[in-house]
Amino acid sequence: MKALLHWFWTPVRENENWAQTLVRVGGNLFRSLLTLVVLGGLAIAASMRLNQEAQEEITDQRERISVTANTDATNPYYQCNEEYPVSIAVVNNSNQTLMGMDIDISARTRSTSTNILPYSNRTLRWDHIVPPQHALAMCYRLGDAIAPGIVVTASAQLYSIELRRTEDWMLSETSASVLAPTCTNGSANCPPWERDWSDSAPSEGVHVTDDSKMLLEAP
Repeated sequence: MKALLHWFWTPVRENENWAQTLVRVGGNLFRSLLTLVVLGGLAIAASMRLNQEAQEEITDQRERISVTANTDATNPYYQCNEEYPVSIAVVNNSNQTLMGMDIDISARTRSTSTNILPYSNRTLRWDHIVPPQHALAMCYRLGDAIAPGIVVTASAQLYSIELRRTEDWMLSETSASVLAPTCTNGSANCPPWERDWSDSAPSEGVHVTDDSKMLLEAP
């Protein structure tokens, strides 16, 4: 402790003249200023590192939000109709609740890459609450361009995804379905009876598919 105090302020020497005083005081001020600069630099570096880690965590959680579009009426779990033929499904595998985001929509004829949707229909604002480990599909009408044979795709605008810490009211108000638990054998696909239901169970009237982790209403 004494050595640390001497680093910042060297005491007056016996029989010290004015020149020695100037040197001593100048040295004290220089060492104090140098210490402040070093500590300030370390604080800034630490703050930047923490901010970078926070941004990386936000990006990682946002990337766990998946969006898919479907117009396949032959799919037994396709819930849409001719008036609103495009099903947009959102799956939240993050650890926070999805509050909203912008979704880019593209529609094209097979073997082409041109988006035939009007510009006004190429971006969809999603404001449905989807808690962690939940999924929700909604039906949309995106203009007359949607017809049989048209390939529709959807992707989230990563920067627009708004995530918040989950609160009880979000779980009670959401219309999203809980995701089915993982397979006990580690496989991505398995029959319902081979999933780990120790912490949850499907509600009455819910159907679990072999090739999907979503709990879907029975057709």
